[in-house]
Amino acid sequence: MYRTLSQQLRFDVVSAVERAVRLNGVVNVPVLAEAVRLRNEPENVAREDIEGLVVQHAQALGAAMVFSSEDYLDHGQTPVGMFG
Repeated sequence: MYRTLSQQLRFDVVSAVERAVRLNGVVNVPVLAEAVRLRNEPENVAREDIEGLVVQHAQALGAAMVFSSEDYLDHGQTPVGMFG
């Protein structure tokens, strides 16, 4: 089901993605989406919907993306690489 998102939320996504690219050179999709969701909590939009917007804008900018949330690292798990 398609949901119409407010102009304010969309602007927040665009600003957050551009700021992440400028400051970090990479967009951490789940972390950025959660930050936007919390700032716009009264709109009651799922993080997954916001993640879709974050990915779209990051792709439009040609930005590098990572998909690791902060809580993943808090559990002491080591990311598994391609070669071990």
